[in-house]
Amino acid sequence: MSYTELKAKEVVCRKPHSCVWCGEECGKQETVWFRTYVFDGDLVCDWTHLECKFAMLTFPDAEWLENEGFSAGFFQRGSHEPK
Repeated sequence: MSYTELKAKEVVCRKPHSCVWCGEECGKQETVWFRTYVFDGDLVCDWTHLECKFAMLTFPDAEWLENEGFSAGFFQRGSHEPK
């Protein structure tokens, strides 16, 4: 797997999006973490609730998360717990 981050910043949603971590809606006018990156040769953009960003960055097994990855919506909002 290859990952190259191009941009990551907090933004205010102009329209609803789905959180990549929990799968719940990031609502219009909600502040979220927006990323643009290249993953295995594909250009990807995603939106993440700020509490989900914290959960992602503090995941106890970062090596597993990096090697195995996760499916969008796999975790509970703001948590390390799977759904």
